[in-house]
Amino acid sequence: MPECDYCGASLGDEDAYLSHLAGEHEGELSAIDQRRVADYDDDGGFPVGPVVLVGLLGLAGGLVIWVTFFMGVGGGSSEGAGAFSDPVQSPSNVGGVHSHGSITVEIGGEQLDFSRDRYQLQADGFHFEGGRGDRYHVHAQGVTLEFALESLGIGVQQGLLEFEGTVYNESNGDTVVYEVNGESVNPETYTLQESDSVRVVARKGS
Repeated sequence: MPECDYCGASLGDEDAYLSHLAGEHEGELSAIDQRRVADYDDDGGFPVGPVVLVGLLGLAGGLVIWVTFFMGVGGGSSEGAGAFSDPVQSPSNVGGVHSHGSITVEIGGEQLDFSRDRYQLQADGFHFEGGRGDRYHVHAQGVTLEFALESLGIGVQQGLLEFEGTVYNESNGDTVVYEVNGESVNPETYTLQESDSVRVVARKGS
């Protein structure tokens, strides 16, 4: 319980003490007490700093939760942004593998050009580099075809493909092909191997 240095009165707490100094000893306060009373008067006795800090931390936490749950960004997804919310198997041992292969992706009658900047170095585990689009690089274990394509912004599921807002769905009569070395594969489970030749086709049915 603080005691007044000027009159010896006992006061309940710091706020009561500062209020007492301002009301009873205004003309006799030392420079330090004048600043303490002025600071108390400026903020009304209510500590704004901790409230602002708690508010900012709450806002930051809310933003992290929103991004994690509503934007589909999480530990189980690839670096790209597919349209499907299914979990994507993440590769492991990034940097511990180095293999290559080729891939052609034809969507809506047009073949994607992976030499373009938007497709270069999009993920650590799978990427195109050096301005080349004819050969991909795998730098991790367990890189699925789904992970590879989604790192390039192509949404992938068995029988489905999404690109730039258009969904191709075999169930609706569209053509969706995922082939490796001439054989049909499930892109969600197939793991890319050295020298694989990948072919992906998606087009709307007639």
